[in-house]
Amino acid sequence: MPLKILITGASRGFGKQAAEALVFRGHDVLAALRGGEARGRELFAGEALATGRLRFLDLHLDQPEAPALAAAWISTHWDGTLDVLVNNAGYGLMGPLEHQSDAQVRRQMEVNFFAPLALTRACLPALKASALLGRKPRLINLSSIAGLVSFPFYGAYNASKFALEAMSEALVYELQPFGIQVALIEPGGFKTGFNASLDFSSVDAAADPVNAGRLAAFRQTLQRKSAFGGNPAHVAGLLVRLSEKPNIRLRHVIGKDAVFMNLVRRLLPDSWRVRLEAWVFGRLFFRS
Repeated sequence: MPLKILITGASRGFGKQAAEALVFRGHDVLAALRGGEARGRELFAGEALATGRLRFLDLHLDQPEAPALAAAWISTHWDGTLDVLVNNAGYGLMGPLEHQSDAQVRRQMEVNFFAPLALTRACLPALKASALLGRKPRLINLSSIAGLVSFPFYGAYNASKFALEAMSEALVYELQPFGIQVALIEPGGFKTGFNASLDFSSVDAAADPVNAGRLAAFRQTLQRKSAFGGNPAHVAGLLVRLSEKPNIRLRHVIGKDAVFMNLVRRLLPDSWRVRLEAWVFGRLFFRS
C-alpha cells in the first residue's frame, strides 16, 4: 500500500536520496525544502518527477508558520492523513562554546530541536488519523552519533541532537497508545555536503590565541574530511526500510565511525573515553 511521507531537508543528502528512492517504490512523498516547487524541479531527476508521486513544499523551518503550513497541505491534499514524518533538516554550529553568541546557539537549537518538535506536534493529528485506518504511522528523526557522544567544538550541535534524542525517547512512550512508532537514525560522517553549510564561532586571535589556532586547524580538517565519509545512499536505504517495516525499534546507529564511537561510549568509563577523545582531536583536528 502506498505511503504518504513528509521529508524535511529534502534538497540534498539523505533527504533527497530517500525521497527519490521512496517514489520509485510507489510511495507519495512531500519533499519540504526552501524554494518549493521551482527549486525541487531543478534539483530532482526527471525520472523521479515523472512518477507523479513527488510533491514539493516551500518550508522554512526557522519560521513560526512552517508547521501550520505543512499541516494545512496535508489536510488539503492528503485528506488529513500522514503515514511517515521524517525530520531530516538540520545544520551544525562548530567551535568553542565560549565564543559563540546567544543568537548562534539559539538558532542551532531552533533548527535542530524546536523546529522538529513544532512540526511533529503539528503533524500528530494526521499521524493519528492514519493510525485509526490501521496504517502503522511512524516518526523518524535524523539525529547523529553526536546525539549520543559529545565532542570538542561540537558543543552546541551536541546539545541540539541530545535534545532531539530525549524528545524522541519520550515520544515513544507518549505515542504508543495511539499506534505511532518512533525511530532515531544516528549517522556518523557521510558525504552529504553537510560540512559546506557549517557555521563557526568567531575567535579573536589576539584575545584568545589558543582557541583561535585550534579553530583554524579544526576548520581545515573538516574541509579535508568532507571528501571522505560513507555513502549517503546507505542512510537513505535505512530511511526507506524504517518507513516500510511493520515494526521498528528506536535507535539505529549507522556508519563505521558512529558504530565505533557508540561502542566506546558503552564500554569505556567516561574518564577513559574523554581522554581518548581529547587525544584523537589533539592529533587529528587541532594540528595545523
